[in-house]
Amino acid sequence: MAIPKSTSVKALARIRAERDEFDRREREARRDAAIELGEAVLKSADLALEPTEVAQLIQAVMKHGFEASLALLTPAVPSRKAAANGSQPGASDHVTG
Repeated sequence: MAIPKSTSVKALARIRAERDEFDRREREARRDAAIELGEAVLKSADLALEPTEVAQLIQAVMKHGFEASLALLTPAVPSRKAAANGSQPGASDHVTG
């Protein structure tokens, strides 16, 4: 006499199958994202950087954050107040004393 499967066992089997399908879809999405990112890097780097340099750059951005990294890479723009006063770029508006 066969022992019938319980609904809990069936539910567990269904959840495992769903997890396997989710894992497959995640791997596919990661692969597609990697391809898109790789194409973007190749277009923007225009082969001016070696692959190891691109990897180091990305790791540094991930470590320090996008905004902080961008601030380091972007030249300082003089403020409107400094431009109106004829101040030198990089000069401070703070009063020293």
